[in-house]
Amino acid sequence: MGAGTLNSVIGALLVFTGGLLGTLARWLLTDALSTGGGGLAGQWGLLAANVLGAGLLGFVSAFFQEAGPAAGSSSSARRGSLLAGREKLLLGTGFCGAFTSYSALAGAVAFINDDVGAVAVLGYFAATIVLGVCAAAAGIAAGRAASQPGSVTSRSVEQGAGQRPGGQPDQSDLGGGA
Repeated sequence: MGAGTLNSVIGALLVFTGGLLGTLARWLLTDALSTGGGGLAGQWGLLAANVLGAGLLGFVSAFFQEAGPAAGSSSSARRGSLLAGREKLLLGTGFCGAFTSYSALAGAVAFINDDVGAVAVLGYFAATIVLGVCAAAAGIAAGRAASQPGSVTSRSVEQGAGQRPGGQPDQSDLGGGA
């Protein structure tokens, strides 16, 4: 099996695993927030999942975009980029893709329309979109801040990718002394 095929299989497994966990998390959240009533009252969990997922996706996208390697970077920085790509597949495509559900939103809007009327349904739909965009913007800002050199999160990612805090390559990875 070639390296490209192996990377494709690993990527598919990461998306599958993230999707499984995201679906489970959405089910747990919607079940916990379910009031048992019909109409809008039964949809707060879906609203929460979509808004939280938009924020998390914004964070994951910005954090790993900012943490990418510079041109001519060391082998440890390239490994960090590969790791970031895999984390984006697991967390972004897999988990957030399954945790958020705009198809469930469309189904909920069609279902609750029978119970509460068009104005309430449009309000629920608009709230989901507006709050989701706001959460995504906040997640992007938080992801950029967390990826800045010197932040606690940035240091842990750098160390996991074989770098010293501040983005300097770990000399042991380059065949040099520490």
